[in-house]
Amino acid sequence: MRKSSQTIQIPTTTSLIKTFAENLTSVNGLCPIVPNYEDAASLVSTLVDSEIDQCIIINETPIVKKFLAADEKLMKTIGTNTATRTFQTPMDFTSISLGITSAKWLVARTGSVICQTSEIVGWCSISFPSHLVVIAEGRTILNSLDDVFRNIGGKNSLCSYFTIMTGPSRTADIEK
Repeated sequence: MRKSSQTIQIPTTTSLIKTFAENLTSVNGLCPIVPNYEDAASLVSTLVDSEIDQCIIINETPIVKKFLAADEKLMKTIGTNTATRTFQTPMDFTSISLGITSAKWLVARTGSVICQTSEIVGWCSISFPSHLVVIAEGRTILNSLDDVFRNIGGKNSLCSYFTIMTGPSRTADIEK
């Protein structure tokens, strides 16, 4: 008896990035893809200069630190707008206009951004701002949520805050 053969194609990082960008933009997300931290910092610098009310919260992950260090002008602009603040009431958080953080993973199939942190500032940086910049490297992109859940494990991956952002709900999907 002859066995049929199937070819399983494993997506390349380039195809995953393309799929992620298409799926994120399909739910009105913006996804500029740049080759380096300098170009990313330049894009964010334009946003900070033109559209932001200048109350910025930063989750200083290693990737975000590399990103900020790539552009001296951006670092100065952000530095003047991130004075240490004490948030004492829930209304204090409504003044945050920009959050900057990094993604733990990107999910190509759904266009999802997954952030993971053990610090409250990390959670606040994605929960309260009216604008959110998420910095991610190509190596963080996975094909599906199943791949994400296979990558979670071990004592070093546990965290207090785990957020999956996929975009707005589609009413038609909810009503089915």
